[in-house]
Amino acid sequence: MNTKVIVFGTGGKCEKWIQNLLEIDNDTEIVCFVDNNKEKWNSLFRGKEVLPPEEVKKHENVTIVIASSFYKEISKQLSVEYGVDKGRIVTVEEYYRFRYTKKKYFERYGQNLCEEPKKIKGKIAVYTANIGKYDTLLDPRYVDDSIDYYCYTDDKDYSSKVWKTIYLDENDKRDNALRVRELKFFPEHFLPEYEYSIWVDSKFDILGSLKEYAERYLKEQDLLLFPHFQRDCIYDEAVACIKCNKGNPIILGGQIYEYYNQGFPKHSGLYECGCIVRRHGSRKVQEIMQKWWDEINRYSQRDQIALPYIFWKENYNCDICDMDINRCEYLKVKVHNEK
Repeated sequence: MNTKVIVFGTGGKCEKWIQNLLEIDNDTEIVCFVDNNKEKWNSLFRGKEVLPPEEVKKHENVTIVIASSFYKEISKQLSVEYGVDKGRIVTVEEYYRFRYTKKKYFERYGQNLCEEPKKIKGKIAVYTANIGKYDTLLDPRYVDDSIDYYCYTDDKDYSSKVWKTIYLDENDKRDNALRVRELKFFPEHFLPEYEYSIWVDSKFDILGSLKEYAERYLKEQDLLLFPHFQRDCIYDEAVACIKCNKGNPIILGGQIYEYYNQGFPKHSGLYECGCIVRRHGSRKVQEIMQKWWDEINRYSQRDQIALPYIFWKENYNCDICDMDINRCEYLKVKVHNEK
């Protein structure tokens, strides 16, 4: 995606999206608006001309943002009738996430965007866990020959041509989510022969070189995360979790109230924890992981809530990338299995 866009739609959803976008982004250039309503053609909308859909053919390399509730229908129209590559077509939410994560990256590193990648010389392991058949784990679509891939699972029927499968005790009665997080937080216990580990939630397909990803974005620290694609505040995240019935509202409320009483500031960062790159032999990283583990055992298992607080307490800033974890060249999210 680039910062030149054609916006398909001129209704209320478009107006709201543009207002939200302007709060975080001054760099997007809207080339024109497109609409299926003939009565709007050749008029102006927010100072730009409104054109018929066929005009998209004149702008081959421009991202098309569909600002309409009829995304599927319009996406099909553009691809079938006008031959538009589906990779150029995004929802307003996807484009917002794209610009939001770029903004967070720029705020962290300023103009330092084109540094030479950091070469990783130590051994790297990519690992995941699938306990209780929570996901359907697929083999990576991209495999780095220099990386070993491990899957921890209690599913004795699972096998893979890529993942080196470590079978766990299927009679372990501990909470499955905590068992997964124990593996997630402490790679030094399970992969001591590796210098670097890359945790990937089992809900993701691996599309690209995770070694390239790590080398591209590891800059100052031994810990690399995706920034959250929409929010930068654990207080807002707790509200979103409660609205979506993700976590006990009483426990979550008590947790953020405790952090607030300690003076934890609003808008102190929020991270996606589904992919974690670590030099896990780092003592500082190990201390952070242990304190993170202690917090989720003390309060909610919503690990996104606790981690920014731990960073604040430890005066630590992890490295971040500039991508939306849900739409990037390295990972693709799947839906969890139905229970």
